[in-house]
Amino acid sequence: MSRRLQPEFRSATPAPTANSQSHEVALASLIARIRTAWLEPASPMRDQQLSRALIDFCVDSPLPAALGHADPDGYRRVELECDMRQGWRLLAMVWGSGQRSSLHTHGGRPAHEAIWRGALTVEHFESTPLADERVLLCLLARDALHAGDAQVSPRFHEDIHRCSNEGDEVCVSLHLLPLESPPQHDFELCSDGAFRIVDAAVEHHETLHA
Repeated sequence: MSRRLQPEFRSATPAPTANSQSHEVALASLIARIRTAWLEPASPMRDQQLSRALIDFCVDSPLPAALGHADPDGYRRVELECDMRQGWRLLAMVWGSGQRSSLHTHGGRPAHEAIWRGALTVEHFESTPLADERVLLCLLARDALHAGDAQVSPRFHEDIHRCSNEGDEVCVSLHLLPLESPPQHDFELCSDGAFRIVDAAVEHHETLHA
């Protein structure tokens, strides 16, 4: 039986306040905080610093109009910043109602995620190996993340998960990812209910325009 998880980090103020900054000012502050924290060795303390920076941005920054609409053909990946020297990328993902990602892994790389607007469900799975690079997948847990929530993945030994917008409103999530990582994988459903492990498709992203 799967279990429901609580967010690792949660804001006490899940919506923009009267003291909200402009998007440009809030983004510049977020980038500076990421660069400072990224210099530190990987640790729970650094994870907390990065998650808190993402949460503060979600609270302080208004949502740009360019991120307020979904693409009916699939969720959008919009690059907000890419630091080639330090080796990280910040993406906003825009999810329409009912849209979801593939079942996938990030190759075990750490990913920091926060919800800017709306709500996102993250399902976590464990696998049982079969023959011919196929696996059976069992649902372990579900995260229900709302605006102002953040988490660091992977949350389990196996980094197999799927994100979906089960609500009626557009969801916008933030994802802080390292540029270099081990190979990523998707899971394709077979006719017998098992899943075949395949190389993840190349993901394309937009650049934010005001």
